[in-house]
Amino acid sequence: MIGSFGGEQGRINPPEVLEAFRKHEPIPRDKCRSYEAYMLQYLSWIFDLNLSDSLQASVSSGMISKTLRYLKSRLSREEYGVIEDTIQGYVTERGLGSIRGPQE
Repeated sequence: MIGSFGGEQGRINPPEVLEAFRKHEPIPRDKCRSYEAYMLQYLSWIFDLNLSDSLQASVSSGMISKTLRYLKSRLSREEYGVIEDTIQGYVTERGLGSIRGPQE
């Protein structure tokens, strides 16, 4: 077990965390019951970036893509697809192009 998150489970637990992410809603850390949910909560901070320069730096540095690679390796294609589509849509809406980092 990693912290109080229940360890890696290969899914977002509970599923409501994924739905909150899809809606760009805050994810309270105490709601995370798996390490994957915790990592999704960590990734959700991008919805709080109001300065496009900060968001651009996060995309350009590969911070987002590294977290996405971890989630892709652990989750079902369906769960990961929701996450990737949500992040890509958010970044695209802000005129920043792709979520892919420099090494991808």
